[in-house]
Amino acid sequence: MNEGLNECNECGEDTSCIGCDGEPNSGAVIDNCDICAGNHTDCMIVVTIKPSAVPENMDYNITVHGAGFHQHPTPVCLYTRVSDSEEFNATMKVMDPSMGYCRANLEPGRN
Repeated sequence: MNEGLNECNECGEDTSCIGCDGEPNSGAVIDNCDICAGNHTDCMIVVTIKPSAVPENMDYNITVHGAGFHQHPTPVCLYTRVSDSEEFNATMKVMDPSMGYCRANLEPGRN
């Protein structure tokens, strides 16, 4: 390891780190598919969903982070209402291979 350089996964503003490729200050980071300097397209994985729960009968954008998201075939978000386990789905709007969002509006559950 080069003296004075830190091994980093994400260098950000730090200009004294080694990228995942072993090169000083390359800026290379591991993508969501665990590929050094990858572009989030070598796998299909969901890493985070925010928020993970939403109230009924309200519009919410659910942000999905991961990898392998493409317009064709279009990914679909599946929601399950807790009160009665009824399922709903919405087409994901893909922003790039690592992020998309779905609009959720779950009808009120039956009592």
